[in-house]
Amino acid sequence: MMGMLRMLRLLPLWGLAMLLGCTTDFDAIQAPTQEGEDAETGGQITGATGGELSSGGSSEQGGSEAGSESPATGGSEDGTGGATGGTEEAATGGSDVEPVDDEPTLACVADLLGTESLGEVLATSTAGREDQFTLSCASGASNDVAYEFHAPASDYYVFDTGGSTIDTVLALVSDCDGTELACNDNTEDTLQSEVLSYLEEGQTVAVVVDGNTGESGDVQLHVSQVTCPSLDLTGQPLPVTKDTSGGPSEHSGACGGADAPERSYRFTPTSDGLYRFRASSEVFVPALYLEDGARCDSPLLGCSMGGNQGPIGGYPAEVTRFLHADEPVTVIVDGADGGSGLFDLDIEQLDDARTCPSLPSLPTLESISLPNSSAFESTTHLLSASCAPSGATNFSSPVPYSDDSYPLKVAFGASTSCTYQLEASQPIAVYLLEGSDCSGAERLCVTSEEQAGDHVATFSLNAADNGDYVLVVESLNPMFAITYSIFVACLA
Repeated sequence: MMGMLRMLRLLPLWGLAMLLGCTTDFDAIQAPTQEGEDAETGGQITGATGGELSSGGSSEQGGSEAGSESPATGGSEDGTGGATGGTEEAATGGSDVEPVDDEPTLACVADLLGTESLGEVLATSTAGREDQFTLSCASGASNDVAYEFHAPASDYYVFDTGGSTIDTVLALVSDCDGTELACNDNTEDTLQSEVLSYLEEGQTVAVVVDGNTGESGDVQLHVSQVTCPSLDLTGQPLPVTKDTSGGPSEHSGACGGADAPERSYRFTPTSDGLYRFRASSEVFVPALYLEDGARCDSPLLGCSMGGNQGPIGGYPAEVTRFLHADEPVTVIVDGADGGSGLFDLDIEQLDDARTCPSLPSLPTLESISLPNSSAFESTTHLLSASCAPSGATNFSSPVPYSDDSYPLKVAFGASTSCTYQLEASQPIAVYLLEGSDCSGAERLCVTSEEQAGDHVATFSLNAADNGDYVLVVESLNPMFAITYSIFVACLA
């Protein structure tokens, strides 16, 4: 039997402000209407006209993804692979295809980057060369140098200028007078450049290294094939059963997994929509990470830790985000409790009727009732937090937690800060997602603390946080309906 619900008495905003000893600024808050291992060649390769190749190329790091194209479908056979973030039991690329030819076919390039260039360092210079290309992300006129590259396999490739002595700009173009496929100026808070792009097997591109604002001099160019994640699940039948046993233990994060092996996967949606990623296991507590990009160590969108193991197993780890067609994400399944073994991974596009945010505006003058999952059905469950499980398992079957989500626009003046306080009749988790459509990274996540019989969660924002968000309130007790209130007090 459910206990009687106790409605919280609303404290008017001006009253809360007086108690806090601050002024309120209700106009400051506006609710809108609705992310390889180096080849060991043991020597140097000197190009005919374009510089010197040496062993010791850069590994795949996170960084910004200046340009990216994604395949329509994916998948591959089981094998080995991996670098910087995890290997998998299957490889996304890899091919014994030889270069199309031994000489460049484009008149504007200095030399050909053959398959032996993968993982190597090409040392060259733009000094004394011509200014052949006008790149979209460059400023001013500078000398440039271009190299021809033939993709040995259909896969993602990383091109970067790390180690260069000048401010570089890097681009891929289809041919000497062709379309610019990708362009990047600065990456990872440096003056060097990086491009991540999907290329079809045999595709020819010109890799252009340019200077910025008139600079010219010694540059380095690295080319590598993305090896993590090494399995692409796009177009594959799901759910799928995999095993973290024997995987690398190179990944960690807020949801755990530092001492456990992990597996990594790529997925590219074919249409816009809300997608739920879910990992479950009967032998360990899974931690699921979702990254925004085609390679490991891309920007983190969110993570979730599965519930503790019980008689019927733990509640799955799951992350839900709005994804755009042809924009790949990376999924990492780790062991939150240090364990490993078999797990099931599912990726589901949610019904078109499900919207996020789920509610049209942020209420601050009324009490809100967040129902429990009616008849233990997940009709009111959509999102999940990094600081709390997504459901409970102390019933005959796993029970998801309910959640409400609201659009929140933060547009504060330079000296304004606001404190948001949520008071609930049962435990809750409160978190913010960047952006207005539930596609962004989790900005913050807090759980409530009991205070004089109430469950209180508090967070603050200031002008540095200005932007669009989705505010999510998640029930952490599926046995009871929850009543909560939202209070806001601002200092100008």
